[in-house]
Amino acid sequence: MSDRTRIRKLPPGWYPVGATELNEAVRELEQERSRFESADSSRAVVVPHAGWAFSGALAYATLCSLAPDLDCIAVVGGHLRPGDPIHVALEDRFETPLGHLQAAETARRRLREALQLVEDREVDNSVEVQLPLVKKLFPQAQLLYLRAPPDEQALRLAEQLAEVARQTNSRLGVVGSTDLTHYGAGFGFTPHGPAAEAVDWVKRENDPSAIEPLLQLDPHAALEAAISNRAACSMGAGACAARYAQLCGSAAGKLVGYYTSFDVIGGDTIVGYAGIAFENPV
Repeated sequence: MSDRTRIRKLPPGWYPVGATELNEAVRELEQERSRFESADSSRAVVVPHAGWAFSGALAYATLCSLAPDLDCIAVVGGHLRPGDPIHVALEDRFETPLGHLQAAETARRRLREALQLVEDREVDNSVEVQLPLVKKLFPQAQLLYLRAPPDEQALRLAEQLAEVARQTNSRLGVVGSTDLTHYGAGFGFTPHGPAAEAVDWVKRENDPSAIEPLLQLDPHAALEAAISNRAACSMGAGACAARYAQLCGSAAGKLVGYYTSFDVIGGDTIVGYAGIAFENPV
């Protein structure tokens, strides 16, 4: 019987390499939490997936809103096209600087019985960059490593995750890893000129066209904005989280925080980052 570990694939710079360095970085992220809105008792969240230097503080603050008793975390990433299949990592455990996350084998098997999934063998930041924070905040939780395309399959994945949680009596949380507008010549998207001239449009119009449907628990509209407006990267993940939140009884999302890469470093590109928590009714 095979016993496989998915090793770190992202190079240094995306997140700290060693345990000491990572724990120090998390202490700094904790100090930054006061910049953001607070939420609690969430079963689903949407977080950004740039390197920690850019969006780690917001990702951490948003993940802290998850209910502390979760025993399984489905981290859903993207970087897929509409019509691509849902991807799932099939390793038995997942390496982080703080130790391994164990795969949720029973939940994964039931997902594979219910949905058409393909094995994820690619290097992709949208899931991996979240794993050290998941390990830090939920050291005993098991992991589902998934990527969803920006189409109706993402909603079916959410529905099946809710069914698996019911079948296995699991306290399952969903982390949708989604960035917003990617603006600049390097992204082939400059409808409002250079980044310095376009940043207000990104922040006031384009990113909100994706954020607002998520806050209103309208995953179909969020998917439409992502495609029609080029307002998000990996919106399948965000739509999956929103749909799962609906099924868990959430009535709306809460914006934990929002900013762009331009606010961090300036330059000739803009990437939007939002943290959204879907609080559960008490």
